[in-house]
Amino acid sequence: MNDHVVFAKTAKGRAEAANTAPSTLGSQPRVLLTLIDGKSALGELRKKALGNVPANKVQATIDALLTQGYIENAGNVALEDNDLDFTYPGSAKLAPQPTPEQMANALNITLPGMPGLRRDGYYVNITKRPADRIPPRSGNKYEALIIDSDQSAVLLFARTMMLAGFNVRSASNREEIVGELRKPPLPDVLMLDTALPGLNGLDLLTRIHQHPQLAIVPIIVINTTSEPEEVAAAQARGASGYMTKPCKPEALRDSVYAVLGLK
Repeated sequence: MNDHVVFAKTAKGRAEAANTAPSTLGSQPRVLLTLIDGKSALGELRKKALGNVPANKVQATIDALLTQGYIENAGNVALEDNDLDFTYPGSAKLAPQPTPEQMANALNITLPGMPGLRRDGYYVNITKRPADRIPPRSGNKYEALIIDSDQSAVLLFARTMMLAGFNVRSASNREEIVGELRKPPLPDVLMLDTALPGLNGLDLLTRIHQHPQLAIVPIIVINTTSEPEEVAAAQARGASGYMTKPCKPEALRDSVYAVLGLK
């Protein structure tokens, strides 16, 4: 994660920080939560926490606080211009490919879920299911971003998620993708069809997942095939879930609920 990223306490985090009773949060997370002020970047937090939280534990602790809803990316920070080349299929900065070991591990995790994918139309990596509900980043509603060039599918997805109480945005090409990812608030969940005209969908998945401000956003890949190797390829690049087209509305809703800890 980029050391320039700034975090702020959520309402839950502020309540926990103000709580004088014994906390179940743990000493190291508690120290970091106290230091997070909406102004100090991650690099500064590493220095401030020195002596209380080992440097190699800061990242994991921050990730845990984010997942549990105690903190959030501060101020809906816009993506930096020099980070927006990730959607170019022929970019000189090629996204790193998963190693053979990563692919093998992803396949081993994926294979037991294949019957469920074919039966239910979706699969969520068990290692990426949150233990607790992930709260919305902004306000009371979740923000869902649909990246798909098939407008009929977008309408179906949008209607399904709006009926579930989500705010919904969509993008179908590079310019729209960049515009939506720069627009506050950042999405709480992203649905990505990897068959995008003029774009390498798996490369796009890798770049979004590896971006410091987007790494914690659950991504559900949507594809027309349910072959284990295809599912594993998406998992190895950071996808939390996988769906096959044509998608059933209830499968879409249930997969989003699963990656957000709502099910």
